Amino acid sequence: DEQLGKDIATMTLISIAEVGAVRDCDVFVLLLPGARGSHVELGVALATREQGGPGPLVYVIGSPEDRTGPYGVPCGFHHLADRQFASVEEFLGDWRALAR
Repeated sequence: DEQLGKDIATMTLISIAEVGAVRDCDVFVLLLPGARGSHVELGVALATREQGGPGPLVYVIGSPEDRTGPYGVPCGFHHLADRQFASVEEFLGDWRALAR
């Protein structure tokens, strides 16, 4: 189907742009529960640090329930983040403290 081909091409271009944005960012925040592709972006952020560059600071925000996958176990990649927060309020409180 011609429309499907256009949609796939568009999604591919969007995905390439998102990977580039994650590789170039200074801070990456994963807000859980994430949408489709959010853990791919987390992987890109973590891999960027492993490729010799400074990579972004990585933060994961989500309740313990949100950090548990469909199998009832936490995602191991969340533990590779620089910091995990249970809520947006906790994350913002930390940022406010750093700004002082």
